[in-house]
Amino acid sequence: MLTDLLEDQFGSSGNQTNFDLWLVQVKPGPEYIIWQAISFWICPYSDLAIIYTSPYNSEAVELKPIPCLKMQLAPPSIGERVVGFGFYSSDTSGVFLNDGGGRHIEIEGVGAATVGHVKDVHQIKRDSARLTFPCYQVDARFDGGMSGGPVLNDDGELCGVICSSLPPLTDDEEHVSYIATLWPAMAIALNVNIKTGKLDLDYYPLLNLVDMNVLAAKSSERVVIKKGQGDIRYAIEFKVQ
Repeated sequence: MLTDLLEDQFGSSGNQTNFDLWLVQVKPGPEYIIWQAISFWICPYSDLAIIYTSPYNSEAVELKPIPCLKMQLAPPSIGERVVGFGFYSSDTSGVFLNDGGGRHIEIEGVGAATVGHVKDVHQIKRDSARLTFPCYQVDARFDGGMSGGPVLNDDGELCGVICSSLPPLTDDEEHVSYIATLWPAMAIALNVNIKTGKLDLDYYPLLNLVDMNVLAAKSSERVVIKKGQGDIRYAIEFKVQ
């Protein structure tokens, strides 16, 4: 029954499921900036991924220059303040044809910002079952649905991604939330040619885009990339100061 459902819903064939993915960027007013996902690459060392997108509507085509946050690859120190943002409640009513014959997306999203301080830093992992990757603990409140949201430091730098939260059992307890540290993402193996926009056969680590000044990232000098083993193309090491 599951195979039949996948074939009906997503066009599944055998072990492969085919589907389309769009990323919707909300801006003031009734219009949205829509990007179509072309490919994505998963980090073998963390709960992170890179999505390669292409403009899907005219608003995306006209968005120049595309805004990009500077990253801080190192985790913040204990006691530092961070701000997270995410949509803890959202609803998409679907894609359909409007009166003009074009596609229309109706989205209702409730976003929230949350502030907290770093309580602990796990340079390698927190445990061997749930948070098996570099992350840090904060006392900010992260509600369900906020996972994947950006986390910024006081310098306005992207310093992590929301990944987990344990709500307090009583009113006088703190929130226990976790943020994925960014440096493991530098070992994600990409194969997109930044000059042509095409997917190539040759792979390279994400760190190369920092070295080429395509991405801005602090602490990149502390990242060491080596040849990986088996299905993992690159091994990575982060020099702890």
